[in-house]
Amino acid sequence: MNFIDLIERNNFLKQIFKNDIRTDKIKINRIELVSPSRLNFDIQIFEKPDFIPEKWGQWNVGFNTIVIELTIHSLFEVIIENWQKNTSLVKLTYDKIGDKIELRVSDPTWNLSIIAQLIVYQKCSVFIDTNFNNI
Repeated sequence: MNFIDLIERNNFLKQIFKNDIRTDKIKINRIELVSPSRLNFDIQIFEKPDFIPEKWGQWNVGFNTIVIELTIHSLFEVIIENWQKNTSLVKLTYDKIGDKIELRVSDPTWNLSIIAQLIVYQKCSVFIDTNFNNI
């Protein structure tokens, strides 16, 4: 299963990542509960995209990190354990079971589990991560 295919309004993501987004080495830098049924979720991607919009500049010159902002709707469950220990790259696993989407991080220091019905793409932004060479 392709992670991008789980996301609604994914046309731009499909343009910049022709195959899929690697979710085995990402950072989750924001989880914001907006309401009992909705949260905002940002992931940082450290892979060079297949297509680079002109306004982003050149890979490793203008940017080396892509932040993908998502909104997750119709929440069934959100569990976050030891969020303060979220300091390293993690593997985001995902699955679709019936009409539910499950997102999980099982890291030795912290855990995340989100079960929802809908993930919607909002926007991307880019920046230079000065720790990129250590990733």
